Amino acid sequence: VLLLSKLRDLMDGHGSQIMQ
Repeated sequence: VLLLSKLRDLMDGHGSQIMQ
């Protein structure tokens, strides 16, 4: 479940970039 944790961390900071 490390991947999910890292993905959430990235989304928290770069959520706009990943969503767009």
